Amino acid sequence: MEQVLRLRGHHLFCLQFFKGEGYSKGFVENLRKIVGRWGGEKAVLVNGADDVCKECPHLADGGCAYFGEDKIREEDRLALSLLDLHVGDTVTKRDILVKMTPRIRDTWRKNNCEGCIWEAICFPEEEE
Repeated sequence: MEQVLRLRGHHLFCLQFFKGEGYSKGFVENLRKIVGRWGGEKAVLVNGADDVCKECPHLADGGCAYFGEDKIREEDRLALSLLDLHVGDTVTKRDILVKMTPRIRDTWRKNNCEGCIWEAICFPEEEE
């Protein structure tokens, strides 16, 4: 049976910027594995916690206790809307890279990255 990652919408963006840092050692190890798999496997888009979330120390009751699940679901909706995708779709990393135009990345960053605790890691070249 073919391996399929489970990813929520906003992780389609966040995985593009992973630099080896995260909330905990287990979270980072899991992300490294997912980034490695993502190059050769398909991902099904899910509503709620996914394969990235499963090792997050802030996962509580199936949702994000750090940012709040409502905020994260808004990010998921925006990500899927920008990429013209839907929960249940199956995509490859290449599919996402083709869709992720500079305009879409800029819109994502403006709406979701400014003020995020990871912004300086994802965009170090733009920090002063």
